[in-house]
Amino acid sequence: MRLSGEAMRRLRHKRALLSAAVLAATLAVAVGASAHWHSGGYEHGGKDTTCTGRGVDPVGVVFHGTAATIRYLGGNHGDINFHTNWTEHSPEADAYYETYSVCKKEDDQVAESFGFPRSRYHIRLWQLPQDYSPGKHAVAGTPHHENWIWYRENNGCGTPYPWNPGNHAIDPGAVDRGAGYQREFGPSGYDKARSYLARAFHTNHHTIEHVDWHNSASHRSCEGYWVGSNGTVDLISVGTP
Repeated sequence: MRLSGEAMRRLRHKRALLSAAVLAATLAVAVGASAHWHSGGYEHGGKDTTCTGRGVDPVGVVFHGTAATIRYLGGNHGDINFHTNWTEHSPEADAYYETYSVCKKEDDQVAESFGFPRSRYHIRLWQLPQDYSPGKHAVAGTPHHENWIWYRENNGCGTPYPWNPGNHAIDPGAVDRGAGYQREFGPSGYDKARSYLARAFHTNHHTIEHVDWHNSASHRSCEGYWVGSNGTVDLISVGTP
């Protein structure tokens, strides 16, 4: 059956609308998650107080819901401690994060152990300054696993003893360095820590959604290896989501 010219125009119009809808849905999956929280994909170093420099550690988790506050999640008796046994380590090196157009220092840090001279899991936490919905809060975190590297083993980490005999280095791995690099090193310290948290919070009291923020840009650790996330962020509900 041959369609009239008007019917053909209508059919092409419907196809164009469908293609636009598919494209919009694809973009929403790619960027909608981070836009929802009005926040960046990376933390910034302790001297970057304006959050205008290059990002460093990627966001790997966003806690959200009626109980998603630093007071509930952080410290020695918060929900992160309950699920992981990680404890308060706020006096350690600071970092900044841009959220809702505010560049702010972390609100808390919890870790598997004190930094010197141990390898450990570590996360910095930022309370987002605005609720994403009435009564619904959010806390962004940059979880990572880091190895302690002595200066005598790698002169890129630390300075000669006794001033700074070593430093932490994220476990190597970076998806943006190609499949060969991933095969050689496997998941990075960012991906290991995010997965560890997701397993720890995998209970009936929490929901976990894995979304792609595309924050997979890598950088070199003090060891000289490339380190980066695979771009996934886990959205973990705390309280009523």
